[in-house]
Amino acid sequence: TEPNNREALKLQGICNKKLGQYREAIASFKSVLEEGTADSAEVRYHLYDSYLKLGNKLAAYKYIDQAAEEDPSNVRYKLDRAALSIELFKFDAAK
Repeated sequence: TEPNNREALKLQGICNKKLGQYREAIASFKSVLEEGTADSAEVRYHLYDSYLKLGNKLAAYKYIDQAAEEDPSNVRYKLDRAALSIELFKFDAAK
């Protein structure tokens, strides 16, 4: 896929998320990841947020954990992972 198409899919996902269309957003973000992208940590963060808005904390944790591992310098990813870890009783990951 062309880089412009990946960017369009990501923007579509962001728009869906802002409109509360979380399932549609998730589908777009997953498509972006399948195509490969340089900013996959950001896309994984959007997946985390979308799943969290749907109340699926386990799926949300999977993506915030991946985002935090992929971009360890991003403090927001680490803080959000720690907070969700505590909610899910994953105390080892809350560091």
